[in-house]
Amino acid sequence: MSDKKRIEALVIVRDLLQERIQRLTTENDALKQNSRWIPIAEGKPAKDGYYLVKVSHSFPKNCDIVVVEFYEDNQEFYSESTECAIKDATHWRMIN
Repeated sequence: MSDKKRIEALVIVRDLLQERIQRLTTENDALKQNSRWIPIAEGKPAKDGYYLVKVSHSFPKNCDIVVVEFYEDNQEFYSESTECAIKDATHWRMIN
């Protein structure tokens, strides 16, 4: 194989690798965003569903992360264990 052909092949490989790196970087950024703890001050979820929330006071005792159901219509998190609205949530995140 001539040097020119080798260089052309390496350029193609380089371009393919750069595209793959960009795709993986974008995918990684999305995964980071979906697994980040979001402060309540930044807002609540956009849709109904199950989430994890960090709470400042908890039931049961010593449990600072709770599985909750969020209702978009009234913007409240509800505990799965007590079915009561959670008023002391500090952060939330999606359940992946």
